[in-house]
Parts: sequence; structure tokens; C-alpha cells
Amino acid sequence: MITKRFLFFLLYFAFTGIIINAQDMNFNEYIHRLIEGGEQHLGSDNQSINVNVFGPDMTFRDTIITNPLFLHPVFKPGNMMPEKEIVPFKPLIPDKKCWISSFESALKFSENSTSDNWHSGPTKTTILNVFARNIVKYDYAKDRIKLDNTLELRLNFYNAPNDTLRQYKVSDDLLRFHSNFGVRAFNKWHYTLDAEFKTQLFNNYQENTMIKQVGLLSPYTINIGLGMKYDLTKQYQRIDRSLVISVNIAPLAYTYMSAISDSIDWGRHGFPKDEETGMYKNYLSKLGSTVDFNMTLKPNREVTWKSRFKYFTSYDRVIVEFENSFDFAVSRFFSTLLYLHLKYDDGVTKVNATDSFLQWNQLLSFGFNYKW
Repeated sequence: MITKRFLFFLLYFAFTGIIINAQDMNFNEYIHRLIEGGEQHLGSDNQSINVNVFGPDMTFRDTIITNPLFLHPVFKPGNMMPEKEIVPFKPLIPDKKCWISSFESALKFSENSTSDNWHSGPTKTTILNVFARNIVKYDYAKDRIKLDNTLELRLNFYNAPNDTLRQYKVSDDLLRFHSNFGVRAFNKWHYTLDAEFKTQLFNNYQENTMIKQVGLLSPYTINIGLGMKYDLTKQYQRIDRSLVISVNIAPLAYTYMSAISDSIDWGRHGFPKDEETGMYKNYLSKLGSTVDFNMTLKPNREVTWKSRFKYFTSYDRVIVEFENSFDFAVSRFFSTLLYLHLKYDDGVTKVNATDSFLQWNQLLSFGFNYKW
């Protein structure tokens, strides 16, 4: 009985034609290599072929039953099956997030004072002012392309008991939009096109007069520069400590300033005079160079130091702005802000010979602050 079964299995294997060279591999290794697929070396002549065991929708049992490899498994030169192209499986992974947005809003009670030659009008030391600031950022970064967008709205108004014509005055009013488009050059440097637009939204008058010093789009300034930008983001071992620095250098820059109102104080803002008529021109157009430096330092979770330095020169006039703000967080939604803004403009008209080209604006505030 045993002999018959042995002969039966011998005839079965002979009929199906499965001949395996025992000196190279045993049957278990053969099946194991067929399951894993890939390149197998079969036969004593070491002929190398590609074995495609599984299709994209084929199980192991399907392979044993339907794969013609098991009907004609003798691998000889000239008797190899054509290879079947395998399409690699790619998981559906969504693209990384390229747009990053952030928002910061503050509403505080403040103390404020400015120099007498401050461009939007002087403010004596006042307390219990209402200070509001909103900053929206919407940045894009992918591959070599980078785009930074910032919209800032800042407003500070106070009660004016000494002004007989109005009850409230505006001491600080700014609407600023800044955009920087860059293409990575090497390391942390980008070739950039930088643009900035800034103006005021509200009218501000000289005390007890109807002389308008600033107004809606009066004046407004546009600055465009072509150059390079350096970006540095450093994260320390402490999670709550970070440093972000950006420096944009534009050797070729253009500045244009104008106003939609004809009744503002032109000389306070540095508008040039017409040599023939002696009247102020209602526009300023200058070619020059610009350097823009921005830094945000967080030594810990409660303190944030933001600094901004901007330098523009037309080689016959210099405009420098230097802003520093120190934000001390008391809780998640309340903080104390110390702000100092210095401005130097040697193109403004001096009222007195002892007047300075340097202007300053300081503010100390406490109140609500929200970030996301």
C-alpha cells in the first residue's frame, strides 16, 4: 500500500513537470522565494530571471491554482515567461500644509506721549488712552518659493480736555500692508521682491485749530525694493525659547508718497518744495536703497521682544525707523506692553532752527491680548 502511494506521488510530480535542482535549493526555499518574489537564481547554469508571483489583486491561493508558473516550472533558456510590469503602490498622502496664518489682537488702556515734531501731530503725556492693535499674517512656503504677507492696524486715541474744538484726538494711527516674495538662492538666502504700503485712517488736527496734520490716505507711502533676504529661525532646547530674524537688503528701491487731501501739513511729512513757486509738491518720488530688519525673541513663555529697523536712502535724504515692543504676559489673555518708536527724517521742514530731525513715540499699556 505504501509502495502504491509512493509511486502515485512520483507519477504526479513527473506529470506536472516540477523539477527542482536540489543542489541549489530545497523545495521549502523554492516556495519561500516564490512567495517573496524578486530575482531567483535557478538551475545549475545560474540563469537569473525575474519571477512575478503575485499580481496587485492576487492572493497566495490564487497563485498556487492559476499561476502558469506551476504548470510549466522548468526554467531553461528560451522557455521563460515574459515579465509582467508591476505598478508600485503609492499611499494617498495629502500635500503638506503650505499656507500658514496667524492673528494677534490687543485692546488695552495706555499711557502715551510723543515728541513735538511727531509726524502725525504731537501728544502730551496722557493716561487712560484706548490702544488697539491687530496683526494678521498669511505666509506661503513650498519648495523654493516663499511669500510673506502682513497686515497691521494700530490705533491709539485719547480724551482731549484742552482742545476746545473736539473731545477726542488720535495720537497713533497706522494701516500697514507688507508683502515679500522670494525664491530661494542658497542656504537661508532668497532673491526677493519687497513691497510695503502704509497710511492713516483718521483725521488728526492741530490743537484748537482746523489745521489738518494727517487724514485718510493723507499721506500714503509705497515702497518697492528688489534684492535679497536672509531668514533665520532658531529653536533652543527649551521649548518656550525661540529666535526669528529676517534681513531684507534691496539695493534697488523706489519710494512714492502722496496724499488725497490738499489741506495737510506738507512740511511735517517731508514733501519737497517747488523751486519755482515755493509751494509744497503733493507727491514725493525717490529712487534709492532699503534695508529692513525684523526680529522676534522669546526668552521664555511670558516675554516677547519684537524689533523692527528700516533704513531708506535716496542718497540725498535719509529716513530711518526703529520700533521696539516688549510684551509681558500676565496670563493667557492679559499682558503689559512697552512700546518705543523712533523715527529720523532729514527731509522734514523745521519750524525752529533748534528743532530736531529725530521723532519719538512711547506707549505703556495693559489690557486684553489674544493670539492664535
